[in-house]
Amino acid sequence: MAEIESCRRSAGYGVFQQPVSANAKLPGWGGLRSKLEKRHEDDAMLLADVEARKLRRGHVRAIRSLPDPWDAFSTLKGAMAPSSYHSVIKSELSYSDDAPLPEVIKKIWRLRTYGVVTLNIDTLLSRAFAEVRGLLPQHGVGYALQKKIRLMQSDKQWIINLHGIVDDEETWVFTREDLANLFADYAYKLFMKTLFLSNRVIFLGIGADDLAIKRHLDELKTSGIPLDVHYWITDRADIKTAQWAAGHNIKTIFYPPAGSDHQTPLLRIFDALDGHIERYKAAAPVTPSTPPSNVALTPQEIKEKSPEEARAILSSYAAKVLATKNKVDAENNYENFLRAYTEAVNHAALIEDFPPYNVVFGCQLMPPTIGGGAFGRVYLAQKGGNKLAVKIINNNVRSDRIMLNSFRQGVESLGMIRDAQIPGVVEIIDPYEIPPTTIMEYIEG
Repeated sequence: MAEIESCRRSAGYGVFQQPVSANAKLPGWGGLRSKLEKRHEDDAMLLADVEARKLRRGHVRAIRSLPDPWDAFSTLKGAMAPSSYHSVIKSELSYSDDAPLPEVIKKIWRLRTYGVVTLNIDTLLSRAFAEVRGLLPQHGVGYALQKKIRLMQSDKQWIINLHGIVDDEETWVFTREDLANLFADYAYKLFMKTLFLSNRVIFLGIGADDLAIKRHLDELKTSGIPLDVHYWITDRADIKTAQWAAGHNIKTIFYPPAGSDHQTPLLRIFDALDGHIERYKAAAPVTPSTPPSNVALTPQEIKEKSPEEARAILSSYAAKVLATKNKVDAENNYENFLRAYTEAVNHAALIEDFPPYNVVFGCQLMPPTIGGGAFGRVYLAQKGGNKLAVKIINNNVRSDRIMLNSFRQGVESLGMIRDAQIPGVVEIIDPYEIPPTTIMEYIEG
């Protein structure tokens, strides 16, 4: 239970999940491989030449002996007619459109889940989301993530089928060559780095040491940046697994399956996650980059300024208050300052997408929004000839302890990434808290 307590997080979950599809009568990767091998073997009977049939059967035996599934799928794809290869996979997985939904998949969406990244190509996750939430999720695939980078900047829930969707074979990633092409995609690598650096990730139904995931974690570890704790719910209890996980700051939550039934123990784990008392870790207030200055104007005097001027004045005051060496005193003084200047703080939160209210910390907003939701909105903006992304969090976040802390935790994570100078990751330029705003570099797409 200690692992579950620390796994629970006020802001929700970044979840990396491969659905437990056995309860839906769908084949896993091994089962799909067996079906392809069987079809390749059966096709040998169509060959007129006896020697050719023998060679084909020998080829199938060689494929079955391959220990690496990536190599097996590469060989099968190269040996089989494209129509046979595609039809086997589609016929085996198209059943997911009508298959009964496993409770464990529906349970994922009943948690505070930001999004799910899956290696499966079936439709179970999307169907479960529609049933639980009553709407369709934001969706993307591994080969087309250049338009989905901002999903993690919004409060909308999403699903990314990293290895494709069943109805579009052009998106499939089954072979070692497919995986190499995916790893070479800049938007894909950017998405995965951001996922692991900015979210708490739970691995389920897939090993965190799987080739498709391990490479990202290894690269981040090599870069020297300290990763946040991630969690791996697994039935693997071997020493090698434990050592690898510990070396990557991944905590394992072990469960013994009930025979072939993984769903029952997983549901118990999820019930504990869903119902356990929340552990709250307070993040420090955001210190603005504005030069600090002593408080000189009253709240009423600041209200007479423009909202942009009010933002600059209040941020400079906040920077001065937070500069106190004693962090406890600094945070207490900051809270007292915010209470005393509540009206001025609310005035500073006046932001619109038309003049004169469309300049935010020197950035001119360029409507319409490029992302957002109930939590806030994201604009493309210009400052000094540079394009920037400005995320403005709704000011009512200030009165919600959980949401404000989530904003502060996000700023801490992004600041750590910036300071580590990790290449290929969207960089935060300036964060502010009056009102809660992050200014980041803009990446096309």
